[in-house]
Amino acid sequence: MPTAFAAEAAVSQTAQKGTVVSSVAFRTTSSLSTGSRIRYLQKGETFTILDKVNGGYWYKIRDKNGVLGYVSSLAKYVSVSGQSTAPSGNNSKPATANPTADSIIAYGKKYMGTPYVFGGGRKNDKTFDCSGFTSWVFRHHGIALTKGGAQSQYNQDLGKVIPRSQLKKGDLVFFSTPGTVNKTGVKKIGHVGIYMGDNKVLHTYKVGIGVTVSSMASGWWDTHFVAAKRIL
Repeated sequence: MPTAFAAEAAVSQTAQKGTVVSSVAFRTTSSLSTGSRIRYLQKGETFTILDKVNGGYWYKIRDKNGVLGYVSSLAKYVSVSGQSTAPSGNNSKPATANPTADSIIAYGKKYMGTPYVFGGGRKNDKTFDCSGFTSWVFRHHGIALTKGGAQSQYNQDLGKVIPRSQLKKGDLVFFSTPGTVNKTGVKKIGHVGIYMGDNKVLHTYKVGIGVTVSSMASGWWDTHFVAAKRIL
């Protein structure tokens, strides 16, 4: 069999069919931070899965028109028939289809010490502000947190609000700041971070500190807690 036809046959034997559960961006790259959107795949639309990439958080696919691109592998957006497609590369441990709290926290901790700059994290990962950091980390895992600020992430139609007593790793935690502490309602929110468990938050604040881990057991991050949301 000619090489080209053999390769095509191999794809046909291993490729899976996917179905869109909820409208999802069809992109040129497996990232929300690079590349561009080709179009939105609509609910009920089917496609062919060619590979799992970027840690298993994205599928490389061919749409019904034969166009190649990438979609999030989150179950809230797509369903897949049969067994999971193995991710490319030489990973000894198969990647899961959905991001976990541990994987999000581990990725965020890679940026420990990254400088704080207001407005950072929108175009690159050289600097972050609080919402730029949470957005960058979650977007790496296929979850499109808004880049608009802590209040915007709280107001975003994504996830659900939970009480502090139910906090789990990977939840977003929101706090007041000196500039918002005397306000009420959502306007009291001025800061956001990622809950790590054990009363700790992974976040970034203040020039000279940057991405760090802080205790919520006492002090400012305890007394100025405002709200929490579960995204995962």
